[in-house]
Amino acid sequence: MPKRCSILIVEDDALVAAYLVTILGNAEFDAVGPVDTVGGALDAIRGRIFDAAFLDIDVNGAAGLQIAAALRQKTIPFAFISGNAHAVSKDFEHVRLIDKPFEPSVVAALARDLCGLSELGVN
Repeated sequence: MPKRCSILIVEDDALVAAYLVTILGNAEFDAVGPVDTVGGALDAIRGRIFDAAFLDIDVNGAAGLQIAAALRQKTIPFAFISGNAHAVSKDFEHVRLIDKPFEPSVVAALARDLCGLSELGVN
């Protein structure tokens, strides 16, 4: 059986994080985390036990853009899931973003894109 794509969830809202875990599980992805701190996310990136990531921009009051920079440096595909689209710097304006609230089908489709499993194969 082929390995399932695993996606790190960086989200400080427990309900949103649990919802993302459920959506990914239903779409046959493995959720890693959720991680709710910048330090925890950076530790996960150093350990690299996942294939892609969903990242909130505001993680417990800290800018998640430090996490985005670490993901980009390691060439790990990621996307933002956030209600703070205005907080994205110009350095990351090309990164896909799903606004909160979101539809499960949109999250699943983006997960497929990040994992290279869609027809488009967008990473």
